[in-house]
Amino acid sequence: MITDKELRDKTLTCWIYAVDNSALSIEDLKTIPFSLLIKDCNITFMNHKRTAVQLAFEMAKIMQKNFGQDISINLDFVLAGAILIDVGNFWNMSALMGSSNKQSRQAGPPSF
Repeated sequence: MITDKELRDKTLTCWIYAVDNSALSIEDLKTIPFSLLIKDCNITFMNHKRTAVQLAFEMAKIMQKNFGQDISINLDFVLAGAILIDVGNFWNMSALMGSSNKQSRQAGPPSF
């Protein structure tokens, strides 16, 4: 969990904005493939997202263990970055799926 409340709130706000301005719903994320470019992809967007966040966090912890004081890693930044890395895919997927949400076609990707 992101321990910095301000960063956690900003990360959540970004996701809420993406969902609210996309043709996709939260439920869609549990069923759509993480890539529409991979034929017969059976890995869902949320499973991919969860795995990416877990991998980033575990890799950062291993780096801390192995490098000790030689490196400073902000785990909150690692988590927020891993959570947000695919947020722009809402617009890509909406376009590929033929979005019926007028705002998602006009808004373009956010600049957070």
